[in-house]
Amino acid sequence: MAPAVANQAFALAEQHRFDEAFAFYAKSLAIEDNPWTRWNLALFQLLTGDFEAGWAGREAALAGQCPGRSQVYRSRSGSGDEVH
Repeated sequence: MAPAVANQAFALAEQHRFDEAFAFYAKSLAIEDNPWTRWNLALFQLLTGDFEAGWAGREAALAGQCPGRSQVYRSRSGSGDEVH
């Protein structure tokens, strides 16, 4: 049931019905704590300006809590200070 509720939340968010989408995300996470649901929720939180919650959710997913995601680290400047 949680995936269906999360899909409804995603569909509502795609329609920019964010208040309703956030309610469905909360309902889905109350049923089952799913990392992909948290990831999508974080993206929509960032999109709507809730940066604190959005970045926290995104960082949790990037820390390896979402299966199938990998981390890529890139240098922002020269390679003199990189750790190998």
